[in-house]
Amino acid sequence: MTAVINQGFTYLCGCFASVISTTKAINGIKHLKTDYQRELLHTLYEHLDNCRELLDVHKTGTTNAQLEDYLFCIGEKLKIDFGISIKVSRPLLRKKISVDEVINQIKQYSEMPDTAVLIGLEGKYSHWTTVDKVRSSIKLLDSGSIKQIPIRNIPQIHQISKNDVYVIKARVCK
Repeated sequence: MTAVINQGFTYLCGCFASVISTTKAINGIKHLKTDYQRELLHTLYEHLDNCRELLDVHKTGTTNAQLEDYLFCIGEKLKIDFGISIKVSRPLLRKKISVDEVINQIKQYSEMPDTAVLIGLEGKYSHWTTVDKVRSSIKLLDSGSIKQIPIRNIPQIHQISKNDVYVIKARVCK
């Protein structure tokens, strides 16, 4: 999936969602100050620049492979700086499950301690974002203006691809 937030000023939602999701996952272990979150974002920009991908990502958004690279870079920095590791998985990849089951799985993962769920949206928006909680709507911690998605609007307006559901689990390194 190539993700964008189409507000005319940024296509870097994959970078933002990676930092937001990681921040959420480690919040019970370590509170990340805003300056450190900016430092993580800067690390991702440098990584993209070194790989000569920054301009492409800015123009067209983040692919799944790039998103996984972001999370790897963030994980390495957290390990060095705080002795915290993150494990990233895509537990719904290649599973044949209904939209309702995808939402139920997202809800279960989002309620786990030291865990965050990063999802890709398609439909009205093609966008990477972070799940805060799931009730009658999916509440988001978002870099743009999408604060929630009413479940009744899935899949008519927004689609959540089961292949674009990432679970980030944090723990203290041993």
